[in-house]
Amino acid sequence: MEFTIDGQDLVQFLADTFGLSDTEVQPFTDVFETEFPGGFEGTITFEADGRYSASFDGEQDSGEWTLNGSIMTLISIMPGEGPVMLTVITLNSSSLVVQLRETESFLHLLFHLSNHFSGDFDDYDTNEELSIIVVSTFSKQ
Repeated sequence: MEFTIDGQDLVQFLADTFGLSDTEVQPFTDVFETEFPGGFEGTITFEADGRYSASFDGEQDSGEWTLNGSIMTLISIMPGEGPVMLTVITLNSSSLVVQLRETESFLHLLFHLSNHFSGDFDDYDTNEELSIIVVSTFSKQ
C-alpha cells in the first residue's frame, strides 16, 4: 500500500510540513505498517442472486453486492459496517481487480495516532487530506 497526503509521499509530507527528521518520522510509519498491513489473503464468493460471502485473514463477512457500470458496491450484514464502493479495474472470466479509495482528514489521523504516542498534536491546525488507495486482485478458483 502507498500512502499520500495532498499528493505527497507520507514520509516526505511529515518531514516537510512538521520539520521531522527520519528518526522522528519512523514511529508514524511503524503505525501505518501495523494498522494497514501490505496485503491479505482470502476468498470472496459472488452469487448470481446478488449475495456474497467472504473470508479475509480469518474474518468472515457476507452481504449483498451490485455492479453498476464500473462501480461495485458491497453492503455487509455486519453491524456498523457501511457500504463499500469499489471501482472495477478488470473483470473477466478468470479475475477481478478492484480499487478502494478512502480519504480522511489528516487532523483526524493525528488524533488517532496520538493514542499510540505521547505528545501534543493539538497545536497543528492544518487540515490535510490523507488518501488511501488499495488495489485488490482476485483470481477465479
